[in-house]
Amino acid sequence: MNCRVTLSSLVLGATALALIPSAAWSQASQRVNGSEPSAATIEQARTSATSRLPQKRSWTPPSISAAKAFGQAGDAAEPQLRAGASGENKPDGDKAGDGVSGGSKPVAQSSSKGAIEPMNYGQGNKNTIYHFTDATVTSDIDTAYPYSAAGYFYFKGSDNKWYSCSGSLISNSILVTAGHCVHDGGNGNNGWIKEGFFYPSYRGNNEPYGYATAKYLFTTDDWFSKGKIGNGYDVGLVVLSDRKNKGKEMGSYTGYLGFCYKDCLKNFWFLTQLGWADNYSNGNKMVAGQHLGESDGKDFNFGSGFRDGSSGGPQVANLGSLDRTGGSAGQFSTRNTVFGVTSWGYSDSSTMIQGASSLSGPSNKNNFKSMFNDACKEARKLHGSNSCSNL
Repeated sequence: MNCRVTLSSLVLGATALALIPSAAWSQASQRVNGSEPSAATIEQARTSATSRLPQKRSWTPPSISAAKAFGQAGDAAEPQLRAGASGENKPDGDKAGDGVSGGSKPVAQSSSKGAIEPMNYGQGNKNTIYHFTDATVTSDIDTAYPYSAAGYFYFKGSDNKWYSCSGSLISNSILVTAGHCVHDGGNGNNGWIKEGFFYPSYRGNNEPYGYATAKYLFTTDDWFSKGKIGNGYDVGLVVLSDRKNKGKEMGSYTGYLGFCYKDCLKNFWFLTQLGWADNYSNGNKMVAGQHLGESDGKDFNFGSGFRDGSSGGPQVANLGSLDRTGGSAGQFSTRNTVFGVTSWGYSDSSTMIQGASSLSGPSNKNNFKSMFNDACKEARKLHGSNSCSNL
């Protein structure tokens, strides 16, 4: 069934289709229209934005032996992927010799000036797989690919209040984030956000790539109609405008990550999380968290110190560049590939456990391929046929 609604003066002619009785994705989507606010208005709203991360109340961590029993049926299936692209990587004010444009390769650094930090863990998780390492992505590499594809997403919710999340580009103008960063969840047409702005490589008052504005919104049918965290369907897409005052798509400057679109929920998958969390540098710096993602059949569960604001950040396999000069490449060597997005955490900050929805969802129920293709259709209308291509 097709429905046409008007949510506000800023959201006109919005279209969202209700669930249909089949496995096909039913296009839970929204068009965002209206005049763009001034830079001063945007800045004022951003300073008052509330960071988002839905929370569960309790957690009993399984032992390593118990965790091995978890996993998705059919886990042996090979994940299906699309490659990313590095882009120009020339942020405003870029200078030669800074590790971005001067020809040198970005090198991952820790927040302890070169020392390798020990793996951290939450209360009661010492003898489990939920260990992790979180570190600030330093300013000499946070504008270089692949980090440049990640950014801070802030938006006006359906309640007219401002919130912030994280997200990443997976094509020149398509942003992947959590479903709850584009829609309340479970309340149909009333749940869509009203405005949104994406700032790649955001660092407080430094906005090296400026921003792009949300034009179209998409989420999974289950998030649209049910909206319960921990069930594997908290995924959303945003089609963006051109980079503000530049006249080209944001991804042509920042690059974009590759992504998994089928059979993405894997057990014991090593991933790197990127995001902006309020408990690290007040949410003003990009942080990277490394961990082993364990599937409970619905979401990835993993150790993490990230808190509010990290929602929607990418869970990336094989982050960064690598020049292999010998030996085996391993069984999964594809680099910079998004497998999921951060979805939830626990209300007790000492637990240090988070969950992420895989893009494909359990048993591929998110129909991510169809959702991406519909987002690509809108992106091509806005930017031309070179913006993206269907899966």
